[in-house]
Amino acid sequence: MTVIRMRNKEKRRDRRQSSNLVLIFDDNEFDVLDCSLGGLAISNGTYIFIEEQELTAQLCMPVKDQEALEIEVAVKVIRVDKELNQVALQFDKLSNENFRILEKYLTHRTASSRG
Repeated sequence: MTVIRMRNKEKRRDRRQSSNLVLIFDDNEFDVLDCSLGGLAISNGTYIFIEEQELTAQLCMPVKDQEALEIEVAVKVIRVDKELNQVALQFDKLSNENFRILEKYLTHRTASSRG
């Protein structure tokens, strides 16, 4: 089990990291600003998402020398900040496989869907 420490300033269970992920929902692509095992923040989307909304989206992550890996994730909209033009989403019931893939990505190990 990987333990990710909480910074004193942040009251988060999971540490956020900047990312190069893309979230796809309803034929729209959103750049992921930061991501953790608990959720993610995207740029734009304030015109599509509403707080407390629950949805399923595709999370795309680059894999070195391969096609991008796409996983389906259930998320809940936690915050819509029109001033910053950002949306915060919390993962809802990540499958064991998707948790493993995301954990590998966040710890900078290979994020392939195999072993």
